[in-house]
Amino acid sequence: MRSRTLALLVGSGAFLALALWIARPPASLANGDKHDDDKGGHAHVPAPLEYADAHVPLGVWTDPAMITRGKEIYTTRCAVCHGDAGDGKGPAGVALPLMPSDFRDKAGVGEMRDNYWFWRVSEGGQVEPFRSKGSAMPPWKGELSVQDRWAVMAYQHTFSGHDGPHVPREHPESLAMGRDIYAMACVGCHGVEGRGDGSVGPTLSPRRAPQPRDFTTAEFKFRSTPSGQLPTTADLFRTLTEGVRSGGGAMTFGLYGHRIMPSFRHMPEEQRLEVIEYVKSLNPAFRERREISIVSIPAPPPVTSERVAQP
Repeated sequence: MRSRTLALLVGSGAFLALALWIARPPASLANGDKHDDDKGGHAHVPAPLEYADAHVPLGVWTDPAMITRGKEIYTTRCAVCHGDAGDGKGPAGVALPLMPSDFRDKAGVGEMRDNYWFWRVSEGGQVEPFRSKGSAMPPWKGELSVQDRWAVMAYQHTFSGHDGPHVPREHPESLAMGRDIYAMACVGCHGVEGRGDGSVGPTLSPRRAPQPRDFTTAEFKFRSTPSGQLPTTADLFRTLTEGVRSGGGAMTFGLYGHRIMPSFRHMPEEQRLEVIEYVKSLNPAFRERREISIVSIPAPPPVTSERVAQP
């Protein structure tokens, strides 16, 4: 019996070590860098946390009124660089050190997620890695409302020839990096479909240790949102980075602090964001929600001798 338990521990430890080692693909491949070159503007990286939950309502992509409004904005503000045909060959664009994106490139557009696109339109070339590459794209967040930015995105999307909403289920290539990391580092606990039914779960002693999270439901323990609501991307990022500690189960034996979910702090930040985008794709509700409520936590009261003396 003892030898069997030892074999289980060794095998499980080897599995986790292997998963953590191989889940470190080159950071330069995040979210479609295969389209990046010296002149092109396709350095697709994950949207930063402050934009990670900026998902466009599904109906926007096919709303004729929004597309018409987007065309008006594009014609007056974007065509000079991106071209009337969306080919990145506008009269001003051809002279830029970094060529504007070609929105007719189906593969390139397919790799862009909506929150990434919204981030690019909002911040322009003022943020990395685009600033270092010489991007001259202006930030539009100060001139265009959120709805106007959605509208111009919907119009630009039409150049790619795709008629449906710009979401992962329509563009699975946008999740390729996150899907690969998930398959290597997360499937053992969370299962192929993210239902928390991976092979490692039974070793975690259900009576004493929390079981792997089922990502397809709305039940999440670690969140800053009200009870019953989905967590924010920042909540998921924090859990992935810090891991989870709890007692119980063969898998936790001998591990510091009884960590039942390892910390992925070693993984580059952009790769953590990639795998979280894949996890979010397992539950459509992440992109269907309109508003996110955050529970406000009041500041702790000042320490006084009276409070200290209270039982």
